[in-house]
Amino acid sequence: MRTLIRKVKPDIFLCIGDIWYFYYLPGIFEQLGKEGVVIPERWMYLTLDAEPFYPDWTHTTNAFTKVCTQSWFAVREIQKADPHFQGRAVWLGVDKKTFFPMAEKPKWKDRFVVMVNAYNCSRKNIPASLKAFAKFAYDKEDVLLFVNSQLNTHVGTDLKRQIYQYGIQYKTVFDKDKSDNKPVPDSVVNFYYNSADVLLSTSTGEGYGMCITEAFATKTLVMATDYTTTNELIGNDRGIKLKVGEYFTGEYELQRGLVDVNDTAEKLNFVYQDWKRGKPKTQPLIDNAYKFAQQLTWERTYRELLKKDEIKEWKEL
Repeated sequence: MRTLIRKVKPDIFLCIGDIWYFYYLPGIFEQLGKEGVVIPERWMYLTLDAEPFYPDWTHTTNAFTKVCTQSWFAVREIQKADPHFQGRAVWLGVDKKTFFPMAEKPKWKDRFVVMVNAYNCSRKNIPASLKAFAKFAYDKEDVLLFVNSQLNTHVGTDLKRQIYQYGIQYKTVFDKDKSDNKPVPDSVVNFYYNSADVLLSTSTGEGYGMCITEAFATKTLVMATDYTTTNELIGNDRGIKLKVGEYFTGEYELQRGLVDVNDTAEKLNFVYQDWKRGKPKTQPLIDNAYKFAQQLTWERTYRELLKKDEIKEWKEL
């Protein structure tokens, strides 16, 4: 990295991702400075999907001339470790040419469709979605779970085995071509969103949660764990927040939230009953989320990242 920077001499050095990806950079910046190589602008666009932000991590953020985060949750956590932190949140955009409500929503033979759209890893906690769906669906014949994920990965679980364990194999559908080596095109994912009545996320923590705002843009109701960034995206009237049942300490000694499976099953049933009545209670949530998504453009993200002064308007979206 030091050799590359010395050769290129960038005007802006931009890092996007988790704080632990960049722990070595302050040392490189210091060494380059001793060699007379100065990077005028060192920017970090930080994501944080759990808490806390440890004080020793501020050594990394302080090595950058500008730090923006992908959520206000992250800003608050960093300020707990560094009260002088002046960074701001800049939300990600949604490409409305890719994710949009189709003129005619695809139908699954008049079934109520619950969609899971997540990478099969421990953080995404897909098994909780399976278990909650099983509790909800045991006495219903007109419900379907569609899982857009890998059946098995080295960092996740054997989802097919768990589907059989919970007895929902006849009510569950997978994308048979989904794999790490063969990702699903965005146009197909848009079709999936439009085919679903609800997107269910039981993640233990999100740095942003792009699938949430993508679903917003397709007029698909979102149900997600009420933890980290999800809280600010869904707000009070853009979806349904799922109660955290307990917390645990995971990788990097970070606290993560385990969704309450019983609460999730009960709220699935609420949405299902509302669906049968024509969505009188959930349609306003869907409409509010769609309006919110229209404001989230990549051009706006770009403009906000370039600004030097603290932006207030993002808090008012």
